[in-house]
Amino acid sequence: MQRTRLTRAVAPVVALGLVAAACSSDSDTAETVDDAAETVESAADDAGETVESAADDATGSVGDDAPGDTAGGEGGDVAGGYGGEPVDGIVQVGAETEIDVEECPSDWSNTAGLEGPITIAQSLPQSGQIAAFGAIGEGMVAYFEHVNETDPIDGKQVEIVLRDDAYDPARTQSNVEDLVSTEDVGAFFGIIGTPNNAAVRPILAEECIPQLYNSTGFPAWGDPAEFPWTIGGLLPYNTEADIWCQHITSELGEGATVAGLFMNNDFGAVYQDSMEGCETIELVENLTHEATAADITNELTTLSASDADAFVFGSTGAFCSQAMAGIDQSPWDPLFLISNTCQAIASFFTPVDPAGQGVRLVGYLKDVADQNYADDETVQEARQILNDAGIDPDSGSAPTGVSFGIALEHVLREAATLPGGLTRTNIMAVTWNLDFYNGLVREDIQAVTDGVNDAYIYEGGYIVEYQAPEGDGTGSYETVSELISVAGETGSVSQPGG
Repeated sequence: MQRTRLTRAVAPVVALGLVAAACSSDSDTAETVDDAAETVESAADDAGETVESAADDATGSVGDDAPGDTAGGEGGDVAGGYGGEPVDGIVQVGAETEIDVEECPSDWSNTAGLEGPITIAQSLPQSGQIAAFGAIGEGMVAYFEHVNETDPIDGKQVEIVLRDDAYDPARTQSNVEDLVSTEDVGAFFGIIGTPNNAAVRPILAEECIPQLYNSTGFPAWGDPAEFPWTIGGLLPYNTEADIWCQHITSELGEGATVAGLFMNNDFGAVYQDSMEGCETIELVENLTHEATAADITNELTTLSASDADAFVFGSTGAFCSQAMAGIDQSPWDPLFLISNTCQAIASFFTPVDPAGQGVRLVGYLKDVADQNYADDETVQEARQILNDAGIDPDSGSAPTGVSFGIALEHVLREAATLPGGLTRTNIMAVTWNLDFYNGLVREDIQAVTDGVNDAYIYEGGYIVEYQAPEGDGTGSYETVSELISVAGETGSVSQPGG
């Protein structure tokens, strides 16, 4: 028996603008985030154990498929015969991963928002300190305008519905509730922020609506046994921080002193907890900052005085450029490792060039502004799509939206080939059985999932170092390590690997 949809009071959509509210301002949101955070410690411990050994091996490619020749890359049939019509209300969407549609709302439809046009919604910060990521939505719109014109998916148009949340979880929740109540949304894709996704995961799970490629590496998103409607889209932050730990030790030796600055929410806490657990370094300074802070000047001054051998930065948005400029202007010269969420050259490095010279991060994506990829076919195509839409590919985060668009296109096209066609449950079946190459990811890294056996799409990367341009122009990344990967080894929250 399908249950009756719960009635909610839907808050009005707030006008665009900076909302100076801390991420824990809403008590319900804070409780949701706290619940999600409880899953992190065990997942982080298990991931950490496998990263160090994998780093020593520095293995090569991830997955068996050769890279594709177009933006869409290549993929195969959904493994294991998952998806299709429910049997006694149950749809198997992956290894030990199932959806009981009898638990969905009484007015729920498996094809809502997918019959034409295909409606995909996204809540992201178009204002505030994290507003640099707002252009991701513009990039996705540009990509699907291109797809709609050249090769429609299942003969249908894709419409991307964007809402601004200024990185405030309460606004993300309001946006999602409003969209669920007023729009036929087939799926949500690429919601930005750990506390933001934590705020809406219970809502979308209850409504049986896919929450795809959360734009956050929070380890708790890898939990298909309990939350089959939700998956993360980034390299898990704990895996990334463990790679930092290994790299610092390799470069500076055991006992190297490290100072860290982390955003004061669950996004930053994963980096912070992982670095505190790194046994081969000494974390001598350990500070946090609020997501709504005007700047991080005071924190950088304190950290500079530590004169630590290395500096790790677990934050994002405008704070990325602030950190690079602040350290560059100080007498401190540490080995500087910055969050992968700061990797967009045009958004974060170019505005403060050459302050980012020598800054390192774990890289697994191609940056369309990086001259090393000037002749790459997919990069050229992405740049052309953005230029055709009137978007400068060298001046923001819109290229990330193209990368997301490639990933979403693959999921939608594959779902349409399964028995029953393009449905919400088939979307999840494809998502939990990925073996796909995205042309805007480095060539030897596949997007791979296998239900509870492998719940994280990306699980490795290279240490890359930023090289500022000489004079005018755009900088680039120099690869300074072999591939460090734990692909397929970390399992999921409910079934950790090892």
